[in-house]
Amino acid sequence: MFTTSKRSRYSRSSSSSSIESIRQTPKRTKPSTPSKTTDKSSPTLWENDLQMASKPASETGVTLLSLNEKLDRILQSTSLTESNVLTLNDSVRNITETIDFTLKELEDLKSENKRLKKLVGENSEQIQGLKSRIADQHETLLDLQTRSMGDNLVFYNIPESAAEFTNRDGTLNVLLGFLSEQMKMPSDVIVADISFDRVHRMGKKREQGSRPRPIVAKFNPYRGKMLVLDHAKNLRGTNFGVSDQYPIEVQVRRKALLPIMRAKRDAGAKAKLVGDKLYVNGELYRPKVTKKDSSENAESSEEPGHQFSGEFVHTNEIIEQNAAFQAHAVKIAHKLDVAKALKALKRDEKTFDALKNYVSAFTVEECEGYNDDGEATAGVRLLELLKTGNASDLLVVVTVQPGSTSLDFVKFDIIEKMAREALHLLYE
Repeated sequence: MFTTSKRSRYSRSSSSSSIESIRQTPKRTKPSTPSKTTDKSSPTLWENDLQMASKPASETGVTLLSLNEKLDRILQSTSLTESNVLTLNDSVRNITETIDFTLKELEDLKSENKRLKKLVGENSEQIQGLKSRIADQHETLLDLQTRSMGDNLVFYNIPESAAEFTNRDGTLNVLLGFLSEQMKMPSDVIVADISFDRVHRMGKKREQGSRPRPIVAKFNPYRGKMLVLDHAKNLRGTNFGVSDQYPIEVQVRRKALLPIMRAKRDAGAKAKLVGDKLYVNGELYRPKVTKKDSSENAESSEEPGHQFSGEFVHTNEIIEQNAAFQAHAVKIAHKLDVAKALKALKRDEKTFDALKNYVSAFTVEECEGYNDDGEATAGVRLLELLKTGNASDLLVVVTVQPGSTSLDFVKFDIIEKMAREALHLLYE
């Protein structure tokens, strides 16, 4: 009890003294705030502390936001780049597959091209062989035609009589009168040794006043023909004529050889025409350039350094019963130009065709020649066309692509027509 009260008294005393000491302690005043008239350009130390404390946090926030935006853009760009890379990879893969496929196709095409070239080569050889066989067969047929006409004679410029159109034997009577009056054959020889299988005019009836049609007579027996030819000398100095009958191809060949035969005779040589062949001093005459001189053989005659600069003129191609015809003409200055011109024409992709026959003829300087190229006698006819028109220093070529239908002699008329058109274009 004693103890407790003593402590209590001590405690109150201590508290009172403590309160007094607090009262006597001077109060701490709060820093005065600046007045409204204070200059803002001179912040107090307290404001500077606040600004310095808040400024770094604001800038850091802005910087973080900016960095986040940049990171977002980088991520978007990276994502787009990855997408583009994937797309590019797909494109590269597709291109690679396409290239591989193309290379395979190219190899297949090369193999096919090689096979086709080999096939074309084999076909070309077969075609050349067939052309040779056709030419041989045509010559054989021509020989048979010539032999079948061996008993025939053709009489020229015998006036036509009105009786020939009313009397069945009118033409025969006209010929018998011609043998007696113009050829001076005795009547008894005519009666005893002359007989005919057939006598007729050649071709269609012509207008009055035109040249008379020739008369064809087939003798039987053959002896009668020889008797008539023995008296043919009596027609010299007249407008009448008599000759053996030949197929038209042989006639063209003979016509081309006649000037050569006369020139050889004028030079003192013995020259004679037998069919479509000319013999000079007992030897077969061969022109400088013959129908056997194909373009392949002609190339061997080229001289090194010889240049050809001519340009062909071309007609339009025409189609006749599935057969195609086109003519080409060019001026030349030397016989060596022929091979080079033909070679240039065959290199022209617009006109070349392995199936075509290149019928040609040329005249230059004192040289002339032709090439049938499978179209028997066509080259001779082209050469005759050039000579008839006094053409010189030129080459004319007619390409013929045979059709499925035979044109017979119509084909030769078309070839001549196309050649004339090309020559007309050349001299325009």
